[in-house]
Amino acid sequence: MIPFRVKKLTKTAKEPTREKRKRGEWSITHGYTKTKIYEIWKRMRQRCNNPNSSNADTHYNRGIKVCERWNAFENFLSDMGEPPTNGHSIDRINNDGNYEPNNCRWATRSEQAYNRRSTRLIKFKGETKPLKKWCIELGFNFRTIQNRLNQYGWSVEKAFTTPVRKINKS
Repeated sequence: MIPFRVKKLTKTAKEPTREKRKRGEWSITHGYTKTKIYEIWKRMRQRCNNPNSSNADTHYNRGIKVCERWNAFENFLSDMGEPPTNGHSIDRINNDGNYEPNNCRWATRSEQAYNRRSTRLIKFKGETKPLKKWCIELGFNFRTIQNRLNQYGWSVEKAFTTPVRKINKS
């Protein structure tokens, strides 16, 4: 249950005055305004709704939207919950999809680095993973495999199964 504090509303005020805002006679508050999750929600909406945003090319201009339900912070909080740690931020599972409950998760910076449009996905042994993950898992230098695939035109199979030559430094 999300704690909400309902303040006394005035029906006559169209534009709340500074004095009324101070006294709290015009708003409903949720108590999260200065928290990390509220900032995440605010920035998510800014990226998607503001054509002048610094992220307009990656969100607004690509048609990435925030689902209608998440226009209310309380619904976003209810669906996503708090981030597990301070190192987590919101991540879209499908980068071409919208911000909505079935397409969002909390992820660390390193997890998000694998989930970019520019990440090269490689299918090897029936599994698809980012090239960097394969290199870590198989103990290869990323640049070595990248050169084998891009520069030398090797197949994925050959790139991952050919041992790396040792260079004598005598």
